[in-house]
Amino acid sequence: KLSGNNADGIYFDANSWKQFQDNMGYMNECLTSDNRTKTNSVIIKNISISFTTSYGAKSILLAYKDEEEGLRSIENISGNLRKEEVASDSTPRSKKCRTFAVAIVMQKITFLGLQNIVKCVD
Repeated sequence: KLSGNNADGIYFDANSWKQFQDNMGYMNECLTSDNRTKTNSVIIKNISISFTTSYGAKSILLAYKDEEEGLRSIENISGNLRKEEVASDSTPRSKKCRTFAVAIVMQKITFLGLQNIVKCVD
């Protein structure tokens, strides 16, 4: 448990894992290039792979795409993906519980380590 919530991860089925591997070259290029232009995100089934910075370093953010219309994801100041219900009921705003989306942030060194063990994962 982390902060009262169950820890979760992001899971790939065999087809999604193959697509992730096929995009690893693109992800590596985004992490290692000196180009500061906005990079397009990659969508694999229900997983969104976007490119951001964390602690001043280029990073990859993996998160489940939220397909429910009643929720919207926003990135708060600390970089956590927070889901908030759209204010459509009579519950006071201060009484609503916040939930956090499952997300993984990988910096360059973690991603390079993943590249080294891909054959073991297969």
